[in-house]
Amino acid sequence: MAATRFGRVISVIAWTLLVRSMLAMAARFITKFKAKRPYGLDDALAIGSLLFCIGSGIAVSILDVHGLGAPGETLTTNELDTASKALYAGNLLFIASLALAKLSIVVLIHQITPSESHRRLNYAISALVTVAAVTSIFAEAFQCALPTVWLLSGARCINRIALWSYFGTVQLLSDICLIGLPIYILFGLQLSFGRKLAVLVCFGTRIFDIAAISVQFKYVKLWGSSTPSEALWPWVLMTQIIQFVTIISACVPYLRPLLTSYPSGMFTNDEIRRKRTKGTYAVSRDDTDLVGLRDSSIKSKPPSSHDMPSTSY
Repeated sequence: MAATRFGRVISVIAWTLLVRSMLAMAARFITKFKAKRPYGLDDALAIGSLLFCIGSGIAVSILDVHGLGAPGETLTTNELDTASKALYAGNLLFIASLALAKLSIVVLIHQITPSESHRRLNYAISALVTVAAVTSIFAEAFQCALPTVWLLSGARCINRIALWSYFGTVQLLSDICLIGLPIYILFGLQLSFGRKLAVLVCFGTRIFDIAAISVQFKYVKLWGSSTPSEALWPWVLMTQIIQFVTIISACVPYLRPLLTSYPSGMFTNDEIRRKRTKGTYAVSRDDTDLVGLRDSSIKSKPPSSHDMPSTSY
């Protein structure tokens, strides 16, 4: 069957967004290299997210060829089966891509604050993202009875509306936390307004994730359609948009003007100790919280008269 109008448009949009995601990821790595920041776990997670996103784009292309947006009665059994498998795989990749992109930001937050109280909150966010991903992948992987787990509908399948409502709710909550925690850390730091604003902007871009997921909520009910192959094209489109904005928001904090706005002493405890020996000090809210770093110039006291060396003739 020829690709439908909806399927072709969504496929083009998906690959357009995917190319831009690749460019954003390349910019992230190049900028980090030029800023002489070491690559680490956060970068590996970001690459994993992009790879899953590429897989999701391939799934959309398969859906395009096999009748995404077409009435079920116009599809052959083989086409419907292939489309169901592609959507099934695409949803699994979608969940994994979002989880890795968010965990990349979790690792970044862990790097920029040595405060134990901040890190405990960050661990909680990490647990939320991980548990949501594992439970959602498990539910999606076994959404229908074996061996045909990929079916779009059936009496032996779970309630997809409930599954995706749960997934969307947890995604919204985790995004709010990934905005809120950096703000909480930021307002305790002794930084100039400009630097605070730069850091706030880089983490605040997740507001677009929240907006995209909120829009997708509107289409959750489409999983209850009697003709899902025809009805689900808006859902598929939103999965591609959400992956795009999630990857972009995971790359924005690594843009050079923002990367250089982080207090340099925040990246590691070792860095803080090195800077303290050079005159940089931290002001603590309590015994463990690092709430500010600032450079202090070391000024020599003017020598008193009795400290002046005497000169004899």
